[in-house]
Amino acid sequence: MFYRDFSSSKLSRQAKTIKVKSIQGTSLFTGIYYKLRNKRFPSGIVTYTSHNFLQIDLDPKQIPLYDRGEKWYHDDQWVFMEDPNYPGWYEIKNKVIFDGVTTWSSKKIGSGYHIVLIRKQEDVKQLSIGVYHMNVLWQPVKMKDSDYYKLKNKNYPNGTITWTEQKYRNVSHYIQVDLNPEHVNYYEPGQKWHDDALFSFTPVPANLHGKIHSCHYEVDLDIFSFDNSTTTNTRNHVYTVHNSTNETIIKQITEEFSDNIILNFVFNSTFKCPFEDVKLVIKMPVYDEQMLNAVSEVTLEPGKVNSVSIPNGIVLSKEVRVPVGETAQVFAESKWISDDFPFTASLKITGTSDDREVVSPDVIEQQLKNDLKGYDTQKAEEDASLNVKVSGILKGGFWYRRLVV
Repeated sequence: MFYRDFSSSKLSRQAKTIKVKSIQGTSLFTGIYYKLRNKRFPSGIVTYTSHNFLQIDLDPKQIPLYDRGEKWYHDDQWVFMEDPNYPGWYEIKNKVIFDGVTTWSSKKIGSGYHIVLIRKQEDVKQLSIGVYHMNVLWQPVKMKDSDYYKLKNKNYPNGTITWTEQKYRNVSHYIQVDLNPEHVNYYEPGQKWHDDALFSFTPVPANLHGKIHSCHYEVDLDIFSFDNSTTTNTRNHVYTVHNSTNETIIKQITEEFSDNIILNFVFNSTFKCPFEDVKLVIKMPVYDEQMLNAVSEVTLEPGKVNSVSIPNGIVLSKEVRVPVGETAQVFAESKWISDDFPFTASLKITGTSDDREVVSPDVIEQQLKNDLKGYDTQKAEEDASLNVKVSGILKGGFWYRRLVV
């Protein structure tokens, strides 16, 4: 196992947010990190060596180190960044060495040149200007009726990006730009080396967090009326105020209630995307002129009953005016509210990468493009969220209370 003097624990702090934009003629986007694989070696990892050469790592002892949570998880993550002066051409940036550039080397290997990841800043600066800049520009070319791509370098548009027979540590293959004109036809469809020049791009998933808020309940307000005889009402005496003075008195009466409120939320959407967590923000009237405010963890799965138990204490207050010589009785009225309430809500989705960077709503939208079909969505750049309209049924049971004289 070789040692790297830089790793995912030293991610470039200068890595800027790249605008998410569709790459014409492909299913790829700028601003989204991908893991690359070569079709000939689908289990191999396209990454770099300790000497900056790009390789297909095939070492079985090292492959697990690129798994999520392992020390090299970020080392094989690549992102396209469009060049402002050459539309349709892109730099391919590595997440760990974001300040470096991917280019070809003058050092020959196989039938062409090494592909390398340059990180020495003097060289990076030289490659950012003039004719040398062509060396760092790439273009993915989608294969017909396939999810695979060929890569093209602007300086060598007729060259083929592929692997070489020469190996790193006798295990992993170096990657080259093959410049032998006699080899060109070998990479055509149906020919013996066709798969050797094909690469797949798998998006690196963000960690998604959901917050369901702005719940709108379709409730018949009559159920909150104490004059509605179809529901169970209770009336308990809580206080007596007698005015034995020579003037009208005003008394503030307070009464504390303690309830364990149980609400069952059932989402009827078919939205199935995986979340790290989903928080449900609950706001609804359960007391006279007062709202229940709570936040609870829920599971957003179609048909699943989310039973939310909320220990809740509240103090109700009532101002009582008692004329001279009179007595006022204060009662606590309660009624049991139990029904199925349809509701609509907004699901706010935010995302973070494994190194805790906030991802843009465009990244979230692309990650969930299959799940979001048919949904009303809206991107909010101010908090980097994607908002989705969801709906369901609230199967509620709670006491609605008030103080009366």
